[in-house]
Amino acid sequence: RHPDGRGRAALLAERGRLLAGPLEDVAGALEAYRRALELAPDDVVVREAWAGLLTHAPETRAQARAELLRVLATDPVRPSAWRRLVAVLRDAGESRGAERGLALLVALGAATRAERELMCPRIDFALGAEALDDPLAEQLRETALAVAGDWADALGGSEQTAALVASEGSIARCAAAWNVALPDLASRLKAAT
Repeated sequence: RHPDGRGRAALLAERGRLLAGPLEDVAGALEAYRRALELAPDDVVVREAWAGLLTHAPETRAQARAELLRVLATDPVRPSAWRRLVAVLRDAGESRGAERGLALLVALGAATRAERELMCPRIDFALGAEALDDPLAEQLRETALAVAGDWADALGGSEQTAALVASEGSIARCAAAWNVALPDLASRLKAAT
């Protein structure tokens, strides 16, 4: 019996993993992942693996960036995708974007010690209701808004946060909680390292 489309996609993804790893056939791996994505275009694991391979060649890094942003649009709190995107941005000389990504990894609790030491102390754009023109900044903004509710609950004891939450709408509450909490989170992280 032959596998269906999803099963074939899984087999192709496994083939891509094997070709990329122990067999060291990057071109073959890229082709296997591409074919898997034709069958299962919403598979973020396969798309991220494909994007990860694309990061190895300077001529495909722009495509890797676009694919990683697509992964993050589906799963905005995926640390491995943020980590790969930070590397792509750093390699492209986009230090501001890389620092923003590191700040988000720290906020998600997924940053390594080295990443925590490299991060900027706070993101440098507003988290208000308006979408941002820069796709990377917009993805960061959406991710922060997606998880800010969890952070606001954890930070409920702060008088400053409580005052802002009481006076603002839901998106503004998230932004307020983020902006109030980030300096404290950064200092706690520095103290812990």
